[in-house]
Amino acid sequence: MSRRLVQNGSRQGESSALAPASRRPQYDAESLNLPPYEAPSRPLTEKARRELIKLRDTDSDLRVYKKHLDYSLKTIPQAVAQLNDKANKRKMANEKWLADRTANSKQNDDKTEAEKEEELTTKLLVKQGKEMTESAEKVFRDIIDYRDELEMQGKIVDVVIEGISAVPPLALDAMEDAEEGEEEEREQEAEALPEVTGAVELLHKARKDYHESYQSKSMVQKYADNNSAYNTFKMLVHDSMYGDTVTMPKATAWFHGDTPDVFYGSSTQNRNAGEDDYMADENSGDEIVIAGSKNEYKCPLTFAVFVDPFTSKVCQHTFEKANIIDYINKNGKGTGNAKQVQCPQSGCGSMVSKDVLYDDELIRRKVKRMLEQEARDDEEDEGEEAVELERPSVRAMVTQTTRSLLKRECLSGEPSAGPLISTQMQPSELEKATQSSEMED
Repeated sequence: MSRRLVQNGSRQGESSALAPASRRPQYDAESLNLPPYEAPSRPLTEKARRELIKLRDTDSDLRVYKKHLDYSLKTIPQAVAQLNDKANKRKMANEKWLADRTANSKQNDDKTEAEKEEELTTKLLVKQGKEMTESAEKVFRDIIDYRDELEMQGKIVDVVIEGISAVPPLALDAMEDAEEGEEEEREQEAEALPEVTGAVELLHKARKDYHESYQSKSMVQKYADNNSAYNTFKMLVHDSMYGDTVTMPKATAWFHGDTPDVFYGSSTQNRNAGEDDYMADENSGDEIVIAGSKNEYKCPLTFAVFVDPFTSKVCQHTFEKANIIDYINKNGKGTGNAKQVQCPQSGCGSMVSKDVLYDDELIRRKVKRMLEQEARDDEEDEGEEAVELERPSVRAMVTQTTRSLLKRECLSGEPSAGPLISTQMQPSELEKATQSSEMED
């Protein structure tokens, strides 16, 4: 077993040491002194092969290990995204505060100690958030390595099983005859028997071949190509840092050789620039995208905004989870999770089944952000309407001024020169005219 799985097993052994004594097998010290390994002199029987297959399919420790790895692959991206969400909210609040100070012509020297402390804390929070994101991404790649190695365990055992030939009936007879015959005949019969390769030798070779093959891959091949877990991590973290304002780099630009290259749209210099440059990376993305419209976040089946988005790995079209599952159950051909239907999205010819659909956390985040922005816009509109109700509108001002000029014209008996209200009248002139007419009234 490889170093990583051995280490994992040792940790499990440490935890199991705390189990009740009745559940722990008792071993004598002498029983652990195993004899030196000897290569087998006879092929495994068919019964022994079946025992190996059973061992592969019933290893409960590997199932528990897989469960923990899958849980980590799911929760780490969400945790990192939440970390960046909080840092960005604080940064946006600080930026708004700075903008308000600039609008009010306040200088930095006017900052109170509490305001300076808040600004410094925000910068440090953003900086630490990026450092923790980098660290989490490295750990995430390690977990992907462990997961890939775990997936290979069954295949490695299959290689061992296939490499161990079952004993043919004729070969068994030849072995028995060789044991009963003379020494010379026994040697001749032994030479005619198939060459036996031990399970341990096959296992070591299979592991070595896997390790060499995996290490020969580039980081793009390991993590970017067809790796949905790593793609999800990158998309969620990028979305939490930049939202819809900066285009996410292509997978081929995520790495340079054996090291990460692009850090979510920012350069290495910006990453290490220090506290005063904590917002510099916001301007480093050359490609700007427009935030998605509300129609992009509606289910094609019901035209309702997504609540539980479910996306196809094949065509990347998204549906409301309950709706697409119901659609597949009613219209699909096949059985179980393999039941397929043509993608309901207009113009798409891909086939969709439950097996290729996944919970789309990225779309869920975008929908949430869109709804929050709509709520903020509604609050701002309500505030502006309240202000407008407290002051006369321009139309009302124009109407009032027109009436005053008409009144003046009637009293003087002289027509006014030109139009009553000049089309070139500036707001300041309009205000003066209004004030003048009010005084005359």
